[in-house]
Amino acid sequence: MNSEMTRRPTSRALLFPVLASFLPALLLLVAVELSVRAAFWLRNTLSEVTPIVYVFGDDVGPVPPWRTSTIEGDPLLGWRGRPNITESWVHIFAPARSAASQRHLIRQFFPQMPDEFKAKPRVLVSLNSEGFRGGEFQETKPAGTYRVVTLGDSWTFGYSVEQHQAYPTLLEAELNKLDRNKTYEVVDLSVPGYSSYHGVRLMKRALELNPDLIVIGYAINEHLMAGYMPPPNHLGSQLWNSFVDFATDGLKSVKLVRYWAQLLSYHAGSTVAGLTKQAIFHNRVAAAEPPVWMKESLREYEAHILMISDAARARGIRVVLLYPEFWLDGPYLKALKELSAELNLPLVDWSSMLARASQNRVADRERRFGVARSSAISVPDEDRLIDVLFRVSQGTAQVSQRMYISGSHPSLNSFQPNTLAMYDDGTHGDEVAGDKIWSLRVRLPSNSKVLYTYTNSGDAGVWNGLDIPIVRQVLPGRFLNGILPLDEFGTAEMHADPWHTNAEGNSIVAKELASIILNGGP
Repeated sequence: MNSEMTRRPTSRALLFPVLASFLPALLLLVAVELSVRAAFWLRNTLSEVTPIVYVFGDDVGPVPPWRTSTIEGDPLLGWRGRPNITESWVHIFAPARSAASQRHLIRQFFPQMPDEFKAKPRVLVSLNSEGFRGGEFQETKPAGTYRVVTLGDSWTFGYSVEQHQAYPTLLEAELNKLDRNKTYEVVDLSVPGYSSYHGVRLMKRALELNPDLIVIGYAINEHLMAGYMPPPNHLGSQLWNSFVDFATDGLKSVKLVRYWAQLLSYHAGSTVAGLTKQAIFHNRVAAAEPPVWMKESLREYEAHILMISDAARARGIRVVLLYPEFWLDGPYLKALKELSAELNLPLVDWSSMLARASQNRVADRERRFGVARSSAISVPDEDRLIDVLFRVSQGTAQVSQRMYISGSHPSLNSFQPNTLAMYDDGTHGDEVAGDKIWSLRVRLPSNSKVLYTYTNSGDAGVWNGLDIPIVRQVLPGRFLNGILPLDEFGTAEMHADPWHTNAEGNSIVAKELASIILNGGP
């Protein structure tokens, strides 16, 4: 029996050779992981600024894993701001030779800022220990202080503007300037990507800060959160999710290999589809019979806003509703209007304020150039073909050949780029030859929304010589004699990027909110 036992290897004896065979591979993997992490660390240490690049057609493609993020996972909220992080961003929302050149800027390991962008202002993003933008919160409200808490998404966060230009900071300054009898303090609990779902879950923190007033500002991300439920909160699932997160996102070497694989299989999507998808989405959800998921999203939105406002008013806290969007008369604005009337709460419609400011800026441009003024009128009931005059100032752009226009209607060559020429020679509707305003008169249906964009001296049928990465749109019959507003190449009124307003837009809403707060109300 003893001899038999000596011949039979023990499990421990078997385990050591197996481990020994795997050890070199394991050490190699660890060495690779450490090397990748060291390279990423060195890259991010030497990079003074992170370019936030907006791509024409909205097709960014695979995103490099070495780019740092101000966001981290959260088991309840899904994500939150990464505590105690500071980054310097440069938003590149500008004309470009091609979308490929914009993607190249994103993928550079050591970002080399093109000369034309080196002078662009940098946006400092500094998050406190709770992952919110700005300084640390003072838990105890000082005596004689009127505290405002702002709940919101990237609009309230001030995604494309400096901290001092974001509306919560401007609101605090405006309140203290207009009323010197007390001290006003604004505490911002906004995070990019958040929705009313997150607002409900942040109310505990908001109430702990003992505010006198809460501004609720959610809209742009609501459709993305329809039906969202947090993952199960039991220990087994937490451990499994932690393991999966580490294996897929925690290991930098795995993320790098996955990125390379994505690059190898990547093919740029349709530029036209990227340009028009938001407009198509708006038309779809605003239809007489919206999709089922949209109805569910609106129900959740109304329920969340009601929960937040009820929790605040039960404590004697004033509430102001804010609609932070460019989308005029969107379904979430309609929901807010109903809640505002039902609950007797003030509502600030940021979209209409931006629209009025945009009209004023266009009017100033038309006066400055001395061209025919565009005048908005009521749209006639009948849909008929009318003559429409498109005009675009080349702004600071150099035009080596000519400007082109393309759009969603066959009269605009159905988004075939660099094929429909515009004129600055006194013909085709152009008023003054050589004034750097390019014009073209075409016939379009009066009551059909038209999407369009400009290109500058590009190759026929190729998307190059691009304008800013945004699609323009117009309802031709809305303007007297078909004279459309004078556009400017490289500029979109009141936009800092495709989805957010600029510093001026933040200032406008801060002043409106200050007026509401100081003049009383529900």
